[in-house]
Amino acid sequence: MERARIEAYGVFSFLMTFFIYPVVACWEWNSTGWLALKGFKDFAGCGPIHVIGGICGLVGSIIVGPRYNRFNDVQFPFFFGDSRRAKLEAYNQEALEKIKKLEELDEIKELVEEGRLTKADIQGIKAHSIREFYKPDLDLEEESSLWLSIGTFILWLGWFFFNGGSAYGLYNSSLLPSKIITNTILAPAASGGTAYFVKKPISLWVCKCF
Repeated sequence: MERARIEAYGVFSFLMTFFIYPVVACWEWNSTGWLALKGFKDFAGCGPIHVIGGICGLVGSIIVGPRYNRFNDVQFPFFFGDSRRAKLEAYNQEALEKIKKLEELDEIKELVEEGRLTKADIQGIKAHSIREFYKPDLDLEEESSLWLSIGTFILWLGWFFFNGGSAYGLYNSSLLPSKIITNTILAPAASGGTAYFVKKPISLWVCKCF
């Protein structure tokens, strides 16, 4: 949410809830849906919920673009990036001109007349503002590895019971819960290992695309 306005998030949620999810769910969960008629079997909402949510999340991430300072100078979204860059540069230039002419602003003049600001104060504010303009201190606070790990293990533990119970009932008890839980352990472990090795190539590819 730090890179999207709440209005955009509301529109996104509205479209997802009222137009995208119902259509895909009807294809799979309705007995007359075209996927259901072809014999498609959905397991725990993997199709209409998780796959569609993941695809929409990926599209949203591409549109919004990487967060500030994620890929050095890459800060603009994939779509309309040039126009946004031009608007931001024009806005920044206007802001810089205001900083350079700070003592001419009516608000500053009033403060000087009231004795709340001196010329030295104005020069100090200008110097600090210009320094921050060219080299802003916008480092994001690092996430907590401890809380990330705790959240991951709590979610992982919940999946043991979810997968064990739902798959056990789906296959008419033909799969032992121990096998299901073993797969639940191996699958995310393999995914984490794969993500570790492909992270850098994907990051380099994203830099080239943006």
